[in-house]
Amino acid sequence: MTAAVSLSIAAVVLALSGCGGTDPAKSSPRSTPPVAKGNRTPAPSASASASVKPTGPADAGLAGSWGSSSYVVLHFTGSRVELSGGGTHCLGRAAKEDGVDTIRLTCDKKNAPRTVGRVYGLTDKAMTVDWEGTGADSFFRSDDTAS
Repeated sequence: MTAAVSLSIAAVVLALSGCGGTDPAKSSPRSTPPVAKGNRTPAPSASASASVKPTGPADAGLAGSWGSSSYVVLHFTGSRVELSGGGTHCLGRAAKEDGVDTIRLTCDKKNAPRTVGRVYGLTDKAMTVDWEGTGADSFFRSDDTAS
């Protein structure tokens, strides 16, 4: 065998054996989940989200229809919520969780971007919903968007 062939075989064996890579058993685990682009905080894991229990009814000021500049519409009737727009349709509930109005939706699209959101800055005319893993949308009462 020539030296060039021996060297090539050695290089292939090293590459296939994973030599030079990081040993996952020796690497330190991530202390926090990755942060989605444009999101201020990491989204909790699915198990963390599922374990949160409602602590009370959502704010009555949410009642009615709300529109956003991203062509998403939220409609609240009691604790029921409907989201339409962005090519998807979702139904769910709103409730207080840890003192924050939280929206939890089930959507017709498997990977819908807006399934869990927290409401901030609620006024008579506007609010912001910070969606886990997606970022925030500003909403305005639908009757105000028509003027």
